[in-house]
Amino acid sequence: VSYQRLVALGRQPVLVDVLNRVIRDEAIHFHFYFHEAKARLADRRTARIARFFIDRLWAPVGAGVRPKGELRTVIGTMYAGADGLAAARRIDATIRQLPGFEDVALFEAWTRRNVDAAVLGWPAH
Repeated sequence: VSYQRLVALGRQPVLVDVLNRVIRDEAIHFHFYFHEAKARLADRRTARIARFFIDRLWAPVGAGVRPKGELRTVIGTMYAGADGLAAARRIDATIRQLPGFEDVALFEAWTRRNVDAAVLGWPAH
């Protein structure tokens, strides 16, 4: 979804071409890992343990290696506006398809907590 957001925001034809190639490649990886996760989370105990840790430790990619302000700026830029909110909700909706994660609130909730509302331009819940 983030690569798709970059394409939507991109104005450089070469970058858009490269990103579209990355999207195709990443779709293969995503498909594999998503179905692996679905199969492994079918075990209720595994799903409970995974959910316990996700609820307490999850953060967007880059949160552990980039300065917080930089991550907030990048996410605020990429996910601003109505299209950005729709993309954030697509991320969470995909995760909610996994066993044990049907009511999870991750990306949208993290973004609302960590990125200035004026930057995002999202309506209040």
